[in-house]
Amino acid sequence: MNMVRSVVALPAILAIGAAPALSANPPAAEARQASPDVIEQLLRCQDVAEPTERLACFDRNVAAMRQARDSKSISIVDQMTVKKAERGVFGFAAAGLSELFGGEGEGLTEIESTISEAQPLQYGKWRFVLAESGTWVTTEPLTGRQPKAGAKVTVKRGAFGSYILTPEGGRSVRVKREN
Repeated sequence: MNMVRSVVALPAILAIGAAPALSANPPAAEARQASPDVIEQLLRCQDVAEPTERLACFDRNVAAMRQARDSKSISIVDQMTVKKAERGVFGFAAAGLSELFGGEGEGLTEIESTISEAQPLQYGKWRFVLAESGTWVTTEPLTGRQPKAGAKVTVKRGAFGSYILTPEGGRSVRVKREN
């Protein structure tokens, strides 16, 4: 899908260009260059000196913003929703997601979760289903104590797009996000 939607994250975080599926790499730099016209027009109302004209400006532009929201050309989301979305795509190629929503730096670099299910695979590899954090598969054999369901784990971003899962009290192993 190539639909482009504007996104307004509250409080005071503006960004545009969020693809609904978040499957492609969003152009974060382009997204931060300009905010949607409907928002700019609304913000300009604050500069109108005459009270009656100012109110008319706000009324007109709030109506335009409501129409944009209703037609789904802009969305208003809060910080909690943005954080949940970031956590949901952690481990996928959604580079720039944090910047898209107005954040600074690299965004989410690690998550803490609990193993819901641990399944041994061939050649000493494992599949882990994490609570609220998707399915991860080891890319190398896991030796030593095997993590079990209920174990707490940390998944950190590694070098060159890799990820490292560390079970509480266990040995770290490289993993990749499966779904």
